[in-house]
Amino acid sequence: MNKLSKVLVLILITMLFIGCVKKHRRSHTYYIINETEKSFYVHVDYDEKEIYETRSIYIEGKTEEPILLFTKSGIVLECSSCSYYPASPDQYSEIWFYNIADTSSVNFWELFYSDVMLDDQLRTSIYKTGGECRETERDIDNEYLFRCIHITDEFLDLFEKDYSMLEKFTEYYP
Repeated sequence: MNKLSKVLVLILITMLFIGCVKKHRRSHTYYIINETEKSFYVHVDYDEKEIYETRSIYIEGKTEEPILLFTKSGIVLECSSCSYYPASPDQYSEIWFYNIADTSSVNFWELFYSDVMLDDQLRTSIYKTGGECRETERDIDNEYLFRCIHITDEFLDLFEKDYSMLEKFTEYYP
């Protein structure tokens, strides 16, 4: 193969690669709705544009409207010829829910995005759409995902006893 042929093959391969891989901005917005009478402390750690962010909120009893937890966006690669398409940008370290009433907690991210298999009905009862929690929206270069985490009695069943809360939340436990 002569030098010109090698250059043409390289250009063709590059054009094919550019044609199948597209940068795509994806934004995730998470809300919380407490459907129980219990009080919760919610803590999230995440990386936003290479800046480490921490957000904590306290929810006291039932909420009528969704409470904004955080919004995070990132660039993902979309490959039209690939079987793997990332479900989300590399985004969250942890989302912790602490049930103040009975010193129990759950790491939401480990629970929902690990190998633990959750019942579809339970997953659906915790992630609901409607209102602020609308369906995914898309335009040419962007995708906007809206997630509402509903704190339900079924969700509370997944919490585990966490006596370390006695030290973390001394203002709630005399």
